[in-house]
Amino acid sequence: MDNYKATVVIPTYNRLQELKLTLDSLVLQKCSYPFEVIVADDGSYENTKAVIDEYIGKLNIRYVFQEEKGFRAGTARNMGIALVKGEICIFIDNGVLFHSCAIKSHIEVHEKEIKPCLVSGYVHGFEVEKDKGGEFQEIVISYSTDEAIGILSSKGILDIREE
Repeated sequence: MDNYKATVVIPTYNRLQELKLTLDSLVLQKCSYPFEVIVADDGSYENTKAVIDEYIGKLNIRYVFQEEKGFRAGTARNMGIALVKGEICIFIDNGVLFHSCAIKSHIEVHEKEIKPCLVSGYVHGFEVEKDKGGEFQEIVISYSTDEAIGILSSKGILDIREE
């Protein structure tokens, strides 16, 4: 049995470019602790499995699929959590960019606490339709994850999913 300190569970549905950005940010983690990634597919018609296959050897990654029956992100998360091998479960959404020290930081907080705890952080997110002129997307694609987070923060672009 694998000994993972943490498991990252990512529910997904037909957003392959955003999934790649999320997985790329996980590849760049500066974490000496072993961790795994579970991508829980909520019935995508796109070939999500092919994207996951690109990360075999880069991440300890697994893929699970459930038949499409409408929006069931919670069910996809539960499907993923049923497979968790890590001591700590980290949930992130498809399209989330993790700072290179995010997993390490999550684990360190849990190790300092005597009782079970919840760790959360701010997430930069965007929807393509609301990204006027593609500025947000251009920054995310053109820079490393940590640099992109810094640039977005300096520009005051925190989260454009909500007004």
